[in-house]
Amino acid sequence: MTYDQHYTPEHISKQLSEIIIERYGMETKYVEPSEGNGSFSKHFPNVIGYDIDPVLDSTIKADFLTIDPVPAGVYIGNPPFGYRGRLAIDFFNHASKAAHAICFIMPRSIKKPRLQDQINPYWHVVYERDIDSVFKHTETRCTFQIWEPKPYKRTLNSTRSTAIVTISDNPSHYLVRVGSKIDIVSIENNPNINRRYGIHISRPELITPDLIKVLNQHAVLNSSNVKSISLDDVNKFMESIMTIKAKTVKQLLIQPYDFSAFEKEELAMINPEELRVLQTTLSTFSTDVLNYQAQLREEEKQNKSAKIKILEDLLSTAGLSIDDFKDLVSTDSTTVPKTKAKAQASSYRVVFQGSEYRTVNKKLPTALLKNGAYQALINSSPEYQNIEVFLREHSNDYRKAFPLNAHFNGHDFHVNARGKLNAIAHEYFEKYLKKNPGKTERDFKLAVMK
Repeated sequence: MTYDQHYTPEHISKQLSEIIIERYGMETKYVEPSEGNGSFSKHFPNVIGYDIDPVLDSTIKADFLTIDPVPAGVYIGNPPFGYRGRLAIDFFNHASKAAHAICFIMPRSIKKPRLQDQINPYWHVVYERDIDSVFKHTETRCTFQIWEPKPYKRTLNSTRSTAIVTISDNPSHYLVRVGSKIDIVSIENNPNINRRYGIHISRPELITPDLIKVLNQHAVLNSSNVKSISLDDVNKFMESIMTIKAKTVKQLLIQPYDFSAFEKEELAMINPEELRVLQTTLSTFSTDVLNYQAQLREEEKQNKSAKIKILEDLLSTAGLSIDDFKDLVSTDSTTVPKTKAKAQASSYRVVFQGSEYRTVNKKLPTALLKNGAYQALINSSPEYQNIEVFLREHSNDYRKAFPLNAHFNGHDFHVNARGKLNAIAHEYFEKYLKKNPGKTERDFKLAVMK
């Protein structure tokens, strides 16, 4: 009997294990439900492995899908995919009953709305990275995903309003959904086209060359074998063309609220469903942001205390206290000042749309600047053209280097205690001066720093 066994190549499992350990640590309890030859599990010191056809003596011989209850922990590995990814989804949902996180290699078709809707709705993707076809005896393309549970459901594709509907008698368009070129073809302009997937489109104004380009790119990236796209995929992308524009959201943040300030033509085009989603999401988003900011402040406080403790321990070996050290560093130096050394370039790791990049001196790499998703982001939300706003959201390195240590007018931001104000801090300093004429930057820092 065969069990759909495709062992993960060593170089892939090593890279992915490092990502998992960086996120969850070495001491965490890990569970691998299909351990295989141990390519994954050997990188984790505290791991339980199961397999229906064990290779290693340490593996527990069992069909994971029959284990009840399943053990708690962070789940890792490369589960069997099965026909159209069905078995991989079964492994995921069974693990989700007790997992703290699930880090699986999955068939790339798992990104399709129809398959994602079969996954436990309380689980959300927090990291994603595509993997080329590297497994022996199969050309299936894969993706590595990390999922974590949340106290709220993600929006299922089946609950979305339908942008296009299939019909069989008198379609207005044909959807070319398989092959080298995905397309939506008008019957009026192509009456003799030999296609069988007839559709009716309720919003034909959404069909643009840009949409067709996006559909083809999605089909290439998210098909496991043959390039294809589903009707659910098309609906998803047509619905993603938002009618609530970024400048409308910006106007909402301006106080006091003034309805007359909005452009009436844009208000007339807003989809009521988007208003409902916005209304139901804002409360959860607000709670998540405030909790996250509180967590950052607590982590910074703990890190500072830990650093002070290390310094105190080091000084005590020399018979010195913190106060002694302060006196030493504040004493005027009588030595000849050295030539100022050239500052080292600052580099930050950026994760955007599942891909990793490196910035140098707060300059984004060309590959990221040319990324279609990045260009779409700054077009819809121009505030991300500010490098500091973009890095704060997409770079953990940057957030650690420049923590949110100041608060003014309901906003948290970073202030360099001993150096120049950055662009965002300087903007708040200007507002501070309007309320406090004659004050200095030092006064501003003392007033806003936490």
